[in-house]
Amino acid sequence: MLNERSSGILVHITSLPSKFGIGDLGPESYNFINFLAETGQKAWEILPIGPTGFGNSPYSCQSAFAGNIHFISFEKIRDLGLLTENELENTQEYDPNHVAFGSIFLEKDELLKISFDRFKDSTDENLKNEFLTFCESNNWWLHNYSMFTSIKEDYAKNGHSGDWTGWDMSIALHNDEGMIEWEQKLGDEVFYKKYLQFIFYKQWYELKAYANERGIKIIGDIPIYVAFDGADVWANQDIFELGENKQPLFTTGVSDDFEGQDWGHPHFNWSILREKGFSWNVKRLGRNLELYDIVRLDHFVGYEWQFYIPAGSEKANDGEWREAPGEELLQAYNQAFGENLPLVVEDFGGKCTGKLFELRDHYGLSGMKVLQAAFNGDEGNGNLPQNLDKENYISYTGNHDNNTVKGWFHSIPDEHKTQVLSLTQTDGSNISWDLIKMNLFSKSNLVMCQMQDILDLDETCRMNNPGTVDGNWGWRFRWDQVTDEVKIALKSLTEESQRSARDEIVMDEENPEQIINEDIVMEEVQI
Repeated sequence: MLNERSSGILVHITSLPSKFGIGDLGPESYNFINFLAETGQKAWEILPIGPTGFGNSPYSCQSAFAGNIHFISFEKIRDLGLLTENELENTQEYDPNHVAFGSIFLEKDELLKISFDRFKDSTDENLKNEFLTFCESNNWWLHNYSMFTSIKEDYAKNGHSGDWTGWDMSIALHNDEGMIEWEQKLGDEVFYKKYLQFIFYKQWYELKAYANERGIKIIGDIPIYVAFDGADVWANQDIFELGENKQPLFTTGVSDDFEGQDWGHPHFNWSILREKGFSWNVKRLGRNLELYDIVRLDHFVGYEWQFYIPAGSEKANDGEWREAPGEELLQAYNQAFGENLPLVVEDFGGKCTGKLFELRDHYGLSGMKVLQAAFNGDEGNGNLPQNLDKENYISYTGNHDNNTVKGWFHSIPDEHKTQVLSLTQTDGSNISWDLIKMNLFSKSNLVMCQMQDILDLDETCRMNNPGTVDGNWGWRFRWDQVTDEVKIALKSLTEESQRSARDEIVMDEENPEQIINEDIVMEEVQI
């Protein structure tokens, strides 16, 4: 895909419309794919889809392999006969503009447990066999994750709010005797957790197939690190740098001109991973290559350098940079999956060096460019479209860590605004679309625009403000914001910039599964 001119939209699943307080894998995700196809887009980029913990960050998931159960669609469970229409109608109303992180969990859990009880009593042998096949093929991660979440919830019910190092030693150390004991104690709960993952993945692969059939590729994202209080660290303690108390010896982060950032993840024990042939990392990439058509490697600088902050440091800048075995890791990927992998790397940041770019190019990886980083008064800035040295980039108006274009433009110095206006040859009154147009007409083969910029939204709608904890990840859009004017403008610019899908497709009203080549119209999909 990165060898042809194309375009797409960056918006996470949480940000999709839904009456259940958070975007999910139900009808509105199918309608969003229809919107992409209608406007000639070929790609949908999302953030990591794993189960989030404190702070709701998708970049600090409790598992590198499990799916976020809050993305499960109640409508699709209803279609399996495991929920009733009345149960779906009697849910509470939520703010359509923001994810209701604080209140959705209890209601979702209640309905999911109702569906689980019906699943256990179901006579649908095909569904039961599908579940058993899923459990068998995914047991290598599924059992540990289901055990971890079940034990953690059991401890929480008894007043323990800390991480897994506070559990009884027999289970905290993940030994066989403790696992058997707790599985006997929490067997039905473990069964429930496996059921939820089965439903999540069933819905995910159905959605991905729908997108691919309509010419839309899914771009996914792999965070470089994993959360300490998660199933991966608990079940694989030897591949992380932990002390005798099993707490991290060092945490991850970055150094900057202020106090730096401490992300709190444990560092990998690279010597142990090297002895194991990087098997855990290879399994992780393999799962993501199944989930997505293109995989973005977050924080690519970490493949050359990683910042080690001693545990207990008051300031992140107390840490130090150490070399990372990125080339060995990429070699392991190629040995496992072949060359020319569909990988994109986040190849920017203060520690990025020429050596890192050589590593990127040697393995045929695609890089990233961000327009918001282009206008600093430097005419040689590599993010400026006219300065791209090759087509093999994904260019963004901004990504999840950036402000919206509108919010960014209002916040930059006047001299940078002057440069923006000069290069876009506009007066800045429609700055979001000025940069969208510049992006679409750039040299990059693939360009992505944030949904917030498509809708011309301001800084109150940004997805994440790095270095802060509160108020992130919660933005959602509404369909009434996606006006005919927006759709016409996006489709027109996509066609003019020669990025539009060759075969435009639409669902026949009489048969939603039939693909026909006609002018595209938006239709709601009933599933």
